Amino acid sequence: MVYGGRKETEGSLAAYFPWCSCWTKLINKVKSKDENFDYREPTLMHRLFRKYWGPFILRSDVKAISGTLFVIYLAVSFYGCIHMKVDISPHKYIRDTSPIQTFVYLADKYIWADNVMPTFHVMNPPDFRNTTQRNKFNEMVFRLEGTHYSIGRVSTNFWLWEYQSFLNDFSEVEYEHDFYKRKYMRNFFNQFDYQQFRGNLF
Repeated sequence: MVYGGRKETEGSLAAYFPWCSCWTKLINKVKSKDENFDYREPTLMHRLFRKYWGPFILRSDVKAISGTLFVIYLAVSFYGCIHMKVDISPHKYIRDTSPIQTFVYLADKYIWADNVMPTFHVMNPPDFRNTTQRNKFNEMVFRLEGTHYSIGRVSTNFWLWEYQSFLNDFSEVEYEHDFYKRKYMRNFFNQFDYQQFRGNLF
């Protein structure tokens, strides 16, 4: 294989069959004659770039101006990216000919645009280890969800219910003794989905 590679310039078959070398030399001569006829005059665009455009962009003053304009372009682009407003409205993801567009338009006009999610802070919370107090607190949340202008459970983001679901994964947990245990609360609030509640509780 190495021997054949060294002889590649003279023809792969000539490395193994010397009598083929005469044909390869003849082919090379024909190619060299044909190459002389492939010469073409440079086109107008080629001469323009070679004689005018190339020397122009290599001038020192042109380089300095180009560098300055590039820095200005980067600054304007960075400013535009900072002040860019991202619109992720639902109608952006639906085809204009889709019949759902009518519903999305009405929902965007009358439902989502007017909805505000208030945050309630309980200054004197009950003892959630006690089942009775926990149920009374849940009843208060249910009443808030049932007010005249509320949209119901879909608008509720309550850390207590998330924490209860988290504790249900541990069969050894007893609410009366382990509800406020630091180990479980630390693991709960360290999770990415529940870190949003940490600032409102501690």
